[in-house]
Amino acid sequence: MSLAFTALATEMDDENVALHRARVHMVAHLHGPVLLDQLARAAGMGKFRFASLFTRHLGCPPHRYLMHLRVAYAKELLAQGERPGKVAYEAGFCDQSHLNRWFRRLVGSSPGAFRERCCEAAGTHDGRASILWSNGSDAGAYPLIHAHAEVAARSCCTDVLHSGRALPVAPLT
Repeated sequence: MSLAFTALATEMDDENVALHRARVHMVAHLHGPVLLDQLARAAGMGKFRFASLFTRHLGCPPHRYLMHLRVAYAKELLAQGERPGKVAYEAGFCDQSHLNRWFRRLVGSSPGAFRERCCEAAGTHDGRASILWSNGSDAGAYPLIHAHAEVAARSCCTDVLHSGRALPVAPLT
C-alpha cells in the first residue's frame, strides 16, 4: 500500500468521524436550535469547510438533513396521537406553521391528516395511535428515529446512505 493511499484513507476516516460527531449532535439537540457553528465545532473544523464536507458526503446541506430528522421525529409523535401544536414544539420547529410547511414538503400531507390516518390504521378513535418500535413490538425498545436517524434524511441523501460511506447515528438514551 502506498503512503499517499494510506494518508488519503486516514483523512477519509477522520472526515467520517467528524461528520458522525456532528450528526450525533443534531440528534441529541433535535428539540432546540442547532447552529452551523455548533455543528462545525462538534466536527472539529471551520463552518465553511464543515458545510462543504457535509454536503459532499451526505448529499444535502446540514439544515436540510436536520429538517428531515425533525420531520421523521414529528411523524413518530403524530403516530402516537400527539397534537400537531405540541409536536411542533417537541420536534424543534419554531411554531406549528413551520412544522406544516416542512411536513407538507417532505411527506406530502398535513401533520393533522397524517395523525388521523395513523389513528384510523391503528383502529383508535381517541386520537391515540401505537408508536412504531424498532423491534416490531409496541414496547420495550427505543423509537425508530433514534435507532435509524439516517432513514429520515434518505430522500436527500440516498446515494451516500446506500454507498456505505455514512456512519450510523447512535441512539439517544
